[in-house]
Amino acid sequence: MLGATNRQHYYKSIGAMAMTELLDPPQYMKLVNGIKRVGINEKHAIYYSEHIEVDVDHAEGWLSRVIEPLVCNNPDTAKEILLGASLRLQSCADYYHSLFSSFNQ
Repeated sequence: MLGATNRQHYYKSIGAMAMTELLDPPQYMKLVNGIKRVGINEKHAIYYSEHIEVDVDHAEGWLSRVIEPLVCNNPDTAKEILLGASLRLQSCADYYHSLFSSFNQ
């Protein structure tokens, strides 16, 4: 999200934000299922439960109302948007790789 502090990274930030909306619902579903499985009070999962469905709509909005119009109006923006999406995916991969490695110690 630091990319939003400098206008030159505007399109990268859009790609990163869109990926977040696309990636979160399946992760939230796993978290909510885990909370139920280990017997944690489900009130602690309300935000995540609601956002399993809400973020699907957010993702569709990012794609159809933000990214598609930007790329249609200026096809050169696609490269920067995809770069931002790729950076977000890489940060997720790095995080999960680090988390997984900590289990193997």
